[in-house]
Formats: sequence, structure tokens, C-alpha cells
Amino acid sequence: ILTADGGKWEVDEGSSKSTYTFFDDGKFSVYDSKDNAAGKYSYDEKNKKITFDVSGRGTFIMEKVEYKDGKINGEINDRETVFVKEK
Repeated sequence: ILTADGGKWEVDEGSSKSTYTFFDDGKFSVYDSKDNAAGKYSYDEKNKKITFDVSGRGTFIMEKVEYKDGKINGEINDRETVFVKEK
């Protein structure tokens, strides 16, 4: 799901939008108007978690992951986060 159709997803974080790109080799990149970063990710379908290991910045986990209607919904630090598939 994450890497399909080019692997690009948009996240609206209120004051800015970020674009995440997921690659088949378990790596990802993210950029917005202020910053960019890269790292590794792993998707645990059974436990509904995506773990992001951002190079030099640490790890964060998206929990309660659900894919529906071209969106991935989940929680990061108890805050709802929605990844929307870029077209």
C-alpha cells in the first residue's frame, strides 16, 4: 500500500503540508516548505503500526493504522494523523 503508484503521500499538519515518499527498500523521505528528512520505515500489518526511524532525529510510531478510501489513518503521540495518497 505505502509504495504503490509512486509511493507519495501528503500529510496536512495544520500550519504546513508534508510529502512522504515510501520506497520498496524500506526507506522513506519527507519534505515540507521548511525542512526535509529521510530514514527507514517498517509496517507491522498485524499490529497496525508504522515505525519511522528518521536519520539523526529518532524514532516515532504511527499506531492504529487503517487504510481506507485512499487514506491511511492513525495516531502519532495520541494525535490523529492522516496520510492522503497523492495523485
